[in-house]
Amino acid sequence: MRSLFFLLLVTTGFASSGLHAQEALPTITDALSADSTTTTLYAALDAADLSTALAEDREVILLAPTDDAFASIPSETMAKLLDPQNVSSLRTILTYHLLEGGEQGASDTATRASDGGATLGEVIECSNGVVYLIDRVLLPPGFDLSELVD
Repeated sequence: MRSLFFLLLVTTGFASSGLHAQEALPTITDALSADSTTTTLYAALDAADLSTALAEDREVILLAPTDDAFASIPSETMAKLLDPQNVSSLRTILTYHLLEGGEQGASDTATRASDGGATLGEVIECSNGVVYLIDRVLLPPGFDLSELVD
């Protein structure tokens, strides 16, 4: 009788060795806040009021510039970019790093990155999309950082 009960537990998945809680994936926002290489991006998303949008359930792909990528932008330019007067420019740059999820977005990911001179790095799977760490801040075609408001 005991062996039958044990067999029943194992086959139905109730044996303690078969019970492993599946870890829940973080949202994109949670993943960025936890990653030590994306602190500048996280702050920029917050300044542009975009961090809450990345916590939603829609599937997106984020090409996420690392802190080193942002460090390649002169500090005066970064200060201007983070100035509330330039929030629309900041949003334009950050939303250029976002692609819709799904097959089309996945196929556009490498193209967008390579067209901007970036290399795809670590991939972070999230509950609402995928984050690809990149080594460069991408600028939309025709965007000029020198035109930021002082």
